[in-house]
Amino acid sequence: MMTSQADHSQLGLAVRRQRGRTLAPAVLRALGEVLGPASLGFLPLEETDRRFESYSRAFQACLAGEQPHMHARVQQTESAALFSRLGLLAKETPPYARVVLFGRDWELTGAIEVPAAQAWAAAEDLLRLEVDELRGMPPDGCDGFLIDRLERENEIEFWCWGTTLADRYAATIPGAAP
Repeated sequence: MMTSQADHSQLGLAVRRQRGRTLAPAVLRALGEVLGPASLGFLPLEETDRRFESYSRAFQACLAGEQPHMHARVQQTESAALFSRLGLLAKETPPYARVVLFGRDWELTGAIEVPAAQAWAAAEDLLRLEVDELRGMPPDGCDGFLIDRLERENEIEFWCWGTTLADRYAATIPGAAP
């Protein structure tokens, strides 16, 4: 199960906050370069932890087939089509739609909330920035996505779940299967 290894005690939160303060400027700078000039900020660690637990439960329900989802795997050499389609989805995404991203250091810095269209448009660059995986969900927590670079298989794996994301995006992603 995809769960957080973060320490949720008061002391653990204080240590995570301190370490996060050290990382935050570099993370914000890198995200700003990918997402453009926007007012980026981190969610509080407690809220981030709650949202990640919700994300994790929803992903497990997706894997168990308990909610609508779609899944695609493409060779990294053929991933341009996948990211191109995600870029097109960015143009169709309402400007008010937001997404919470769990980046590489989210357990220390907190998750970040950005316009969904920006996240879709920059998905390939965000995946590169975050090294191996990009995880996110709308603030209401009813949907989610995972873009995972599978190094061993030389593939990119894309999951999305929940009624809004799975129904809306399944038909537009090459190689997608419910």
